[in-house]
Amino acid sequence: DQLLRCPLRRSSPIMAEVIAAAMEGSSDQPGNQPEFSALVRSLQSASIKYQHRPLSQIEVSWLLDVPVRTLQHSLKSEGVRFDQLRDGSRHKLARQALLNGREIEEVAHNIGFAHRQSFSEAFSKWEGCSPSEFRSRSHVTAE
Repeated sequence: DQLLRCPLRRSSPIMAEVIAAAMEGSSDQPGNQPEFSALVRSLQSASIKYQHRPLSQIEVSWLLDVPVRTLQHSLKSEGVRFDQLRDGSRHKLARQALLNGREIEEVAHNIGFAHRQSFSEAFSKWEGCSPSEFRSRSHVTAE
């Protein structure tokens, strides 16, 4: 909570929404410092939701008020990489959107992909099938 408050004063209105949403998603227990990975995951999910794009390492380090190297080192000590957290957020949001019947192009745009093909390739790596196959399989199992 304390890490995210300082940038809120000097950010754009959309970034303020991202920070506020991330703060809601992080642990509010006093004296209990959340892990950097949880903060990055919350920031990425909120950014994708409000800005339709994931944040860069530089943006996240600025929001957390730590140097990029410190962020990288902290994530490494937690056994995770920045790109894994970014892609994990994208994957989760893409699955939800496809299960809710959103169009593939819309999902691709909403999670920060410029082209449907790039999204389809990434989704195939995450799920082992294309977005349309995933939606078909999910539709069959839902009936």
